[in-house]
Amino acid sequence: MSKLNPSESKILRQGGKILGRILKRLLYLAAQKKTGDEIEAEAEKLIKDAGGFPAFKEAKNAKGEFYPAAICLSLNEEVVHGLPFGKKIYAGDLVSIDIGLRYKGLVTDMAWTIYVEGKDKKVKRMLKFNQLALKRAIQKARLPYFVEDISLEIERTAQEAGVVPVADLTGHGVGHSLHEPPAVFNIFPGKRKIVLEENKALAIEPIFALKEYKGLHTKGGWGIIAPKGVLTSHFEATVIVGKKPEIITPLP
Repeated sequence: MSKLNPSESKILRQGGKILGRILKRLLYLAAQKKTGDEIEAEAEKLIKDAGGFPAFKEAKNAKGEFYPAAICLSLNEEVVHGLPFGKKIYAGDLVSIDIGLRYKGLVTDMAWTIYVEGKDKKVKRMLKFNQLALKRAIQKARLPYFVEDISLEIERTAQEAGVVPVADLTGHGVGHSLHEPPAVFNIFPGKRKIVLEENKALAIEPIFALKEYKGLHTKGGWGIIAPKGVLTSHFEATVIVGKKPEIITPLP
């Protein structure tokens, strides 16, 4: 979790505003049931037009391969890191779009989930509380709290909603690179160890599953999938720690 100087914080704010606008546009396209390829193409164009670079293309998998797209588009049981290519969106789908932007050398990261023409009240409740978990977690991204206090808010909110926080995946530091220490767990890890420091950026990303599950698996070297029938949601924002938390990526 590298510290940002004032000029870097200013750039991160600029990049965050750009990324927020881009994601809002992509979510609109997803709600219109555009294909994954169309949404990816729009993301590439908007990032290029803004003078940025798709930060996810800097990420590598276990095989050492670079991620080949600007966005992750994950559907239903696909939790995170889903490739957008060849995907179609239908009524009733849960669609998560995760996107990162490198702008003037600094990285912001955010994600949002929408329920396309969906009607299931349990799914709607999960989304409502997943958004609430993000907002509550952000309020702990300030002095004098610990990283683990953020995790505790996420876990407590999941329990309140009667859903499952995805313990296998975490948020992370961000700013100079896409993934920096520390890991920000979706469950309280048992002890408060890491004190939050001023002017450091975090990508806070609570991820929920609708019900209990046993293990996740990967697909195509990237997508992380829950068992069949286990629907998931994912919300993420980049935040700078201070006396008050500063949301860098405006929420849609």
